[in-house]
Amino acid sequence: MQTFIMLAKIFLLVLAVQVCRAHPDEVPGTLQVASPISLPVATAAFTCTGGYDSGCNNCTTQIQCTGSGTAIETTCRGSTPFCTSGSCSASVDPGVGCSVPTITCTGEGVFPDPYICQAYHNCSEANKKSDAHLCPLGFVFNAATLLCKQSSLAEDCVTVKCPISTGVGTYGTSQTYYAVCIYSNNSLYEILMLKCSDGATFDGRGCVYQCKEEGNFTDANDSTKYYQCYALNEGWAYYHLKCPSGKKFDATKQVCMPSTCTCTCS
Repeated sequence: MQTFIMLAKIFLLVLAVQVCRAHPDEVPGTLQVASPISLPVATAAFTCTGGYDSGCNNCTTQIQCTGSGTAIETTCRGSTPFCTSGSCSASVDPGVGCSVPTITCTGEGVFPDPYICQAYHNCSEANKKSDAHLCPLGFVFNAATLLCKQSSLAEDCVTVKCPISTGVGTYGTSQTYYAVCIYSNNSLYEILMLKCSDGATFDGRGCVYQCKEEGNFTDANDSTKYYQCYALNEGWAYYHLKCPSGKKFDATKQVCMPSTCTCTCS
């Protein structure tokens, strides 16, 4: 028996080493203190003292000195919403008091930040605010592992690209994550992150579910929704359905059940 336990411990140790070797430089991000939707102001503003240097007036505003005592103020937007080390950047320096703003969740699970490649979000349910996480400096979010990896190439920094022509944003080459881009007067107003459910892939326009057999199957992003697969013309087709109010899909029973059980044992 002791020999068996020893062998089991050795197996688990080898497995742990293999896992560590698979992603030796990847770490989880740090949960941010609840932050407002708008980016917070840094603790100290930058003042021009001469020359052509630049700095950050707050978390989102860059100051460029003109050399004559005046300054040009630029608001950081789009894919570089933070002012870091005097320049607009996709990275945020938590040392100056900046934190990642929450996003509006569109489902359950982990979602990348649409603007900041150094951040990601945990969502408990749709239409709630996320728990924002920030990777350490020099790290970016890796959507394949849902951890933070060391960044060595410019392309490691992945953010959402929003074409105004379609309003559907892409997240790098991901077939899991995509976005809805909301414009106001031809200016980008908000980006909503979405995730395809298990068994579905993003095709450039939306999620396409791949049915393998008939039946009802869980939407992993939203427990109130499910896919109903059926045979059609020697292939497969599906409906994406939502449970009635107050019910969630039960994958075991393959039907919608009350979200809060009121049954009594007998």
